[in-house]
Amino acid sequence: MIFKKTLLAATVALAGFGANAATYTAPGSAQLAIPATYSWSFNAVAADPAATLDFVLKGFNTVDGFNSYADVFTVKVNNVAIGWGSFNLGGGGSSGWFGTGTAVNSNGSSAAITGNGGTVTFSNVGVKLNAGSNSIAFAYTPAGSDNRGGQSFGDESWKVSTATVTAVPEPETYAMLLAGLGVMGAIARRRKQAA
Repeated sequence: MIFKKTLLAATVALAGFGANAATYTAPGSAQLAIPATYSWSFNAVAADPAATLDFVLKGFNTVDGFNSYADVFTVKVNNVAIGWGSFNLGGGGSSGWFGTGTAVNSNGSSAAITGNGGTVTFSNVGVKLNAGSNSIAFAYTPAGSDNRGGQSFGDESWKVSTATVTAVPEPETYAMLLAGLGVMGAIARRRKQAA
């Protein structure tokens, strides 16, 4: 009976340990002009081709979506572009994200909301992590036909906040857990037969 309780406790503990995901959290950027890049570097415990990135993009004043003053936002992981978009964060224009995951704009319309700024909440953006050193670069660039040089910091600026990467345990982790449980079960069966 004591062995069964010990086995159950070990199973629960190992299942909880195996299911834990590693998380890496960015300190967030200062308020930046357009154009500008915010880079975040961190070390991952293990490689993970299916990690996810969640973050909030905040625009100040009149950052534009897709219009003649368009401002384009890009995300790169380990120097590989994983998505880009343009968002109405006070300056008007339509919003769109071309990458994995979802991007929800607090403004929700293409009408200019001058000086309002706004936020875009990104969820489950797929990232491929290396074991060891990784970098994520968030960048804003002026791209519209009337906006090639960008606008002043007082008119348009942005920041990234609450950025978190979540790495999910690989299937091999669960396979090892199940194999260990199988061995413990075999030992328990032998002890029962011997008694």
